[in-house]
Amino acid sequence: MMMRRTVHVAAALLALLATTRPLAAQSRHTPRDDARWHIALYGGTTSDGPAPDLQRAFLENGMAEAPPCGVVACSPKTYPYSVTGWGQTGLPFTAEVRFRAVGPAELAFILGRTPIGETVGYHYPTLLELSFGVTVIAATAGVAIPLPLPAGPRLRLGAGPARYGVFWTPIRDNRALSTGHETAIGLLARAGLEVPVDKGVLIGFDFQYRRVGTNTVGPIALPTVVNRNDLPAMLANFDHWCASIGFSVGL
Repeated sequence: MMMRRTVHVAAALLALLATTRPLAAQSRHTPRDDARWHIALYGGTTSDGPAPDLQRAFLENGMAEAPPCGVVACSPKTYPYSVTGWGQTGLPFTAEVRFRAVGPAELAFILGRTPIGETVGYHYPTLLELSFGVTVIAATAGVAIPLPLPAGPRLRLGAGPARYGVFWTPIRDNRALSTGHETAIGLLARAGLEVPVDKGVLIGFDFQYRRVGTNTVGPIALPTVVNRNDLPAMLANFDHWCASIGFSVGL
């Protein structure tokens, strides 16, 4: 699943590059990007992050029953299971302000909200969906290296400290319960490729690896008419990658 999403993102990037080549050929010179300040906006998809750990915790805490099917010859789902990536519980986005310093050196300030996905479990009579994700505030230092290609792309590399806000929302029988939060200090490393399409306007691909670390999710109280079925605090590693496509505008 993750490999298929990565291939889709790479294919979209190639399509973007293909559209820029005719634009560059129409002019005697490739569009130049002389702006020192840029504002960028990216949207994309993620890896599964904490989903395997949460699925394991659901299994250990009895959220792995098979619910009544209710339909003749139907195939009930196997619980627990997880869904992650683009559009599953929201659209991951990243906004960025960056400053080109001396030569290829640049500094960037990054804000983002990344819904990663959800894990679903069942224990009679409760169907529980646990959606999860992170917010990020980061500062990176890096370089933007021009590549000797017709469209005039730049390779961007950077890394720096990040403050992550881990969040999760239990949804019991289609009703959202109180959202939980936890703060983590980690790292963000990135690599990207940008192509100028007009003066000060670039489109590109951004790949980020986010070192969030292990965080505590829960406990989650699930009162029912039969018993409480509470879930204790669960440990889950929220490290993940985020692959995005977007654009930036020079100021």
